[in-house]
Amino acid sequence: MCVFELPGSYVAADAASLDGQRRFIMSTRIQLILLVIASAAGSFSWAVKDGWDGAALLAGVAFTAAAGLRVVLIRSRPHRSWYDGRAVAESVKTLSWKYAVGGDPFQVSEEQARANFEALVDEVLASFDSLPPGERGGSAPTTSMDATRALELEKRKDLYERERIDEQRDWYSRKAAWNQSRARFWGFVVLGLQLVGAVGAFLKGFGVVNIDIFGLAGAAVASAAAWLETKQHLTIARAYRVAADELGSIVGLMPGQSDEASWSRFVAESEEAISREHIMWRASTRTKEPLNLA
Repeated sequence: MCVFELPGSYVAADAASLDGQRRFIMSTRIQLILLVIASAAGSFSWAVKDGWDGAALLAGVAFTAAAGLRVVLIRSRPHRSWYDGRAVAESVKTLSWKYAVGGDPFQVSEEQARANFEALVDEVLASFDSLPPGERGGSAPTTSMDATRALELEKRKDLYERERIDEQRDWYSRKAAWNQSRARFWGFVVLGLQLVGAVGAFLKGFGVVNIDIFGLAGAAVASAAAWLETKQHLTIARAYRVAADELGSIVGLMPGQSDEASWSRFVAESEEAISREHIMWRASTRTKEPLNLA
């Protein structure tokens, strides 16, 4: 956790992003479950009365509910709040660290640093129309950011290394390991479902069972693959691992920053490295948006 409070614009954008992510992931998960239920219902018959097929009716309800959720997802676009909110939050966080420790373009000797910070934050906020104006928060530096900025160079360097570089690198390393394990888990799930489908196909082919197990397994495989595409565990794991390694290299360059000018440039380059990973993530996720039917 940062030793200083970040501006209200960061807090608001972070909250909007987390809410959009939660709604998007939950809606996607429910849609995929409904599609599997519809496929399962379609694999057998269930006579109820007057020739009605209960299984077919259940499949119809599941398909209709999944389609309805899809329309809601397209109309409300929570993924836009997720992506744009995260972009705003990370941009404001980068500007805040630059300002607090005296990185370019907010050198400690810069008299207009505060005004420049507010102008750049407002520019970031204005570039994302998916965040309502009432949810963007304040753009002014916090009192604790100004207090950090007033520290002597060595204390700012120590704080930046400990609270920004090391913490960010540890976060990347943990997330890379977690996403790698989830990618491996879902890979085994898909493999298992494929084997179930193969066995089910042979059993039906030899007349042992009369249930469309392979069709159900195929739908489950497709749903698992769609879930993997949504979460992008393997892609994210690789990106985070590269980012962690890059930050590790950056730490080794810190002792050579002995004056305000070299330190200012170093911070700007470090923040660019951190921002680079997020820009790549955002570019990849923007290609995954649902089809716009508006």
